[in-house]
Formats: sequence, structure tokens, C-alpha cells
Amino acid sequence: MDWFVLGLRRGKPEMQIHNAVTNLTVSGGRRLDDGKWHRLMVKNEGHMVLLEVDGDDHLVLSHVSYPIIEQREPSMRIGVGGLFIPVQELLTPLNTAMDGCIRRWDWLNQTAEWREGTSLEEEGTKGCFPHIHRGSFFPGSGLATFSLTGLPTGHSPTNGSWSLTLQMGIEAAPQSGTLLAISSLKQTPLLRLDLQHTDLVARLGNGTILLAPLPLKDCLASQLSLRVTPSRLTLRLGSSEAVKPIPRGEYDHLKHLWLSQRGHLVVGGQPGQELSAMAQERSYFRGCLDTIRVQGQELDLDSAQSRSNSIWAHTCPGPNAEGKAHLDIQN
Repeated sequence: MDWFVLGLRRGKPEMQIHNAVTNLTVSGGRRLDDGKWHRLMVKNEGHMVLLEVDGDDHLVLSHVSYPIIEQREPSMRIGVGGLFIPVQELLTPLNTAMDGCIRRWDWLNQTAEWREGTSLEEEGTKGCFPHIHRGSFFPGSGLATFSLTGLPTGHSPTNGSWSLTLQMGIEAAPQSGTLLAISSLKQTPLLRLDLQHTDLVARLGNGTILLAPLPLKDCLASQLSLRVTPSRLTLRLGSSEAVKPIPRGEYDHLKHLWLSQRGHLVVGGQPGQELSAMAQERSYFRGCLDTIRVQGQELDLDSAQSRSNSIWAHTCPGPNAEGKAHLDIQN
């Protein structure tokens, strides 16, 4: 089967082509993930494939092939935002998940004759934001779950002192809901971070509760960090910091769970919330998170074990002309 793939790698366009006589990849140029609309055109001219961006030649792929018109019954399928081939058949590995918007498309100059998939009209389909910026958008209707197996352990140094560190940027309106939780396989939370209108609340085990007051303004936009050491729980929001001693048993329980990697990290809600009608009555987090780091390593929501289709992994609504972000957009 012959195929052609146009994608983005670290924001820059890439083309891969495979047929009976050639396998080629070309990538480069300027980044296109800048939050602006760009006009892309792909043309096949003889033994060349050209990519134009905003009217200028951007990439040229020279290859050896044969005209499709010479095939007895030529057929073509076009997939947008995904692949028809197994991802392992790509010439160079690529994470094919994509957050983005496409408009005014024209397939082979006969768009009206192509039958567009019903997925474009299904309930829950994401709309386009008029303004965007980098981050992960949680619209308040779902969560993302990571297996601890795929997360860095932060192995104990020679003195045996292990610690857990979580960091992220947060942008959200006042609300009550769970921002993040670490749980056992039985979905029992050992560590939880909640927003409760006026406070950011960290809960460790059954008894340790630490509060950090939220800024007195309409929208929270700040850097957040949480650190658990053998002796204390530290919660930092912006320039303010709250610290509380913790029982050794609660620390040991969390350490054992994390290092055994037999549990989950949940972002945007409580463990198991999406599986229970009663649990769904609790509030999911609604807002934007930027650069979520666990033990110093950045999380990629595309690599989550499971993720609500409502979540935008790499795109947040940006401010409008009045400087207000569209954080209350629902699907």
C-alpha cells in the first residue's frame, strides 16, 4: 500500500512518502504551532512533492514514483488528524495525536464530492477557540489518568531520602474540584490537591491537610508546586508557601506506592470519577494547566493511559480583545 503523511514534529512540518520504489522523509522550516492560522498546500508535480505555507515554498521532497492514473482502479483515502496505517510503519517515529483546527479545506479540488466523516458532527466534538496559547485545557467534563509505571520514580539517593515533587502552571476561575490525585490500584487517594473556592488544599493520607489561600481576584494564574519529603509537606503557590509536618507512616505509604509503581496519577478529577454516576456529581477541574512536571519530567497528556476526549492536550483558549480568557467554553 502506498501512503503519504504530512505532520508536525516539534511544530515544524514533516512529509513522509512510501511506495513500491521509494521511502523518503523530509522535515524542517519554521514552526507552525504559534497559535495563528496558516494556509497549507501540498502539490505533486512529476517526481516532486511540494509543501507551500502561506503562499511560499516551504518543503520540497524529490522522489521516484509512478503516476497513480496508470493504476487500473486508483483509489484514495484521506485521514485528518490520524493514520490509516499502523504507526509502527512510519519511516521515522511520530506521535500522531494532534490538537488543532482546520478550516477551508479542499481535497483534490473536489471537496464537495468527498464524504466527510460523521465525527465532525458528533456530540462532544471540540470547537475551535478564537484565540489560543500553549497549555492543556480541561473544560470541566473529564480527566486524564497516568499509570505510575510510566512515570519517573525519583529513586532514593544513597542516604535513602526519597521525595516527590509536582509542578505546574495553573489558570482557572474560582471553583470547587479536584486538580490532581495519586491513588492506589483500588482508586484510594493517598495524595490529593483540591481547589475549594478560596483555598488550594493538599491532603496526604487520612489526616494531613494543608491550605494555601488563593489570590483575591477573579482568575487564578500562577505557578504551583507540591513537595513531599520524609518530614514535611510543602505547597507553594506563586510567591507564597505553606509547610506542614507529616507523620512518617503517611510518607512511607506514599513512597512505597510510588516506587512500586502500582497506582495512578489522575489530573483533572478524582480516581474512578468517570466510572461512577455518583462520583461524576463531584466537580471536575475546569481551566488550563501549563507544563506539568512530575519528579522533574514533563508530562505529555497524549501519553496518558486514558484521557477524556474533552481535554485539549496542547491548546488553551487565549485572551480575547478585552483580555479575558474563554475558560468557560464547553464542548
